[in-house]
Amino acid sequence: MVTCTAQTYCTASFERQLKLLQRSDKRGSAAAKRAEKLVYSLASGQLSSAELLAKRTKNGELRLDNCWKFDLGSGYRLISLREKEALYFTFVGTHDACDRWLDKRRTEKVNFDPAQLKLISVNSKEPPGEELPAELLTAEAEYEAYIASKLDEKTLRYLFRGLL
Repeated sequence: MVTCTAQTYCTASFERQLKLLQRSDKRGSAAAKRAEKLVYSLASGQLSSAELLAKRTKNGELRLDNCWKFDLGSGYRLISLREKEALYFTFVGTHDACDRWLDKRRTEKVNFDPAQLKLISVNSKEPPGEELPAELLTAEAEYEAYIASKLDEKTLRYLFRGLL
């Protein structure tokens, strides 16, 4: 197991975004559950280095220094920032909302107001939330299959032309 930080915090806006996501549609609610599990796993140091890398987005994040962006599935992302021995969870939302959030902060250094931070304490042995319902996992797999069926060879070659 890896312990990536000594302390883990979340911002007040992150908590509000997570609550809004929990009350949204099925995909948003599932993304919120994944985000809670990820936050718990990172705060408690229960992720191995390989698991941590697998949960991060494929291309990483270069707009902000020490930024980790995680893929929550169904087009949702979670953004965290590392600073010395602390990890700050700062944003959770759709892929487009995360891009807008990162673009706004690209030129400035992100400063944290201590009054707006909440220390994440890990009291229990199990992560919060229950497993995702089978119907949601099936719906997600169907959605991804639908998207994959819409992509033809020509479109894929255009999108990934630099990799061929």
